[in-house]
Amino acid sequence: KELGIDLVKFNNATPYPGTSLYNTAKRENRLNIQGLYENFYTISAFAENPFRKIPFSYVPEGNTEEEIRNDILYSHFAFYFSFNRIKKIFKQPTKGLKFNYEGTGKIIDILKEIMRRMPSMSVVGLMLAVKFFQLFVSVLTKKNTSLTMGEFVKLFTDLKKGNEIGTQINDKN
Repeated sequence: KELGIDLVKFNNATPYPGTSLYNTAKRENRLNIQGLYENFYTISAFAENPFRKIPFSYVPEGNTEEEIRNDILYSHFAFYFSFNRIKKIFKQPTKGLKFNYEGTGKIIDILKEIMRRMPSMSVVGLMLAVKFFQLFVSVLTKKNTSLTMGEFVKLFTDLKKGNEIGTQINDKN
């Protein structure tokens, strides 16, 4: 956060053939290849359908897929769900995260472009809402996560106060 980074990715470890991680996963008998490497997808925790999860290709000993998935989702949530970031989206809707808007710059053209993207954005928003609800249930039931309810609630109290919240990820480790 101190560096002013606009974009981060939190990925699950994916042991591609020819890498030392692949050799480690194979040696530990923890390599999970499905089909023609169909589950070798580094952003599966974030991009997959929450109702048809993609099994990880590698889960380190002492972890579970759901714990890793929840940590990745929480990290995305903590980084992107901040008052200043949300404010920037509304103040500068054509900047950041490759909006790729090419037009006159008139508000009506910008609104047309947003409306054109609304169906796909709605589906993505719904899928993310389901994932974060699942994360909330995991925190609430204390299953598949080391997060406490206090840490989860702090995200919302910091947002309400207008604070940046991503720094608590580093504080946790």
